Order: sequence, then structure tokens, then C-alpha cells
Amino acid sequence: MPKHISTIQVDVSNHDAVDDAVKRTKKVIINTVGPYWLYGTPVVAACAKYGVHYVDLTAETHWIKRMIAQ
Repeated sequence: MPKHISTIQVDVSNHDAVDDAVKRTKKVIINTVGPYWLYGTPVVAACAKYGVHYVDLTAETHWIKRMIAQ
């Protein structure tokens, strides 16, 4: 992995840890833990709060629609 890319593991039930991880991110969070409707929401919320791009692998269209609306 290139040196300018880092991996961060965070317990998404710990909202302070999620916020801290997102604040340290310069460009994009790539979330690979699902189900996203259960584990992705706090990460999406923190990314929106701090202006960080968010990417995941979900096909959970109802959840995606809710996240966009929020």
C-alpha cells in the first residue's frame, strides 16, 4: 500500500472515535463493513459533518436513499 494511504479501524458504536477518524482523514473514507444500514450510518454522518467523501460497496438502496435525504 502506498505510504500516503492509511488504514483506520474504528468501532462505529463509539461516535467520538468515528468523529476523530473522519477528522484525521484528508479526502475520502472507504467503508468496507456492512450491513451498511446497521454500521454505515454513523460514518456517513461524520463524513457529512466534516466534509469528507464517503465510499462503500453497498447495494442497500433504501438505506442509501435515507442517507441522501438526511
